[in-house]
Amino acid sequence: LYFPGARCTATFRRAQSVERPFTAYAAVILPDGSMRDARTLEPALEPVAENVPGFAAPFEALLLDAVVPESAPAGNWEIVAAFFDPAGPVAGRGDAFMEAAAEFAVE
Repeated sequence: LYFPGARCTATFRRAQSVERPFTAYAAVILPDGSMRDARTLEPALEPVAENVPGFAAPFEALLLDAVVPESAPAGNWEIVAAFFDPAGPVAGRGDAFMEAAAEFAVE
């Protein structure tokens, strides 16, 4: 449970390697379903990694380290790390070949 003004962090950890190329995005999904870039909390989503050939396990990356804005809407939020084929479409979560997600609440 988080409150406006509190620091919120999220780390992606994976015990298995990813042996295929990927482009990755990290997004925060607000209670109304809208998305924000996990690094900037702005509406425009930018990749956190592009055309990466893969990675060896174990792997760890910080996805979010931000202060919950005073204007943050209360409710259930979600942080998502999604991995896409660099040559494929990126129209939504359904196009990802792998994703990790965690929910958290803001009051």
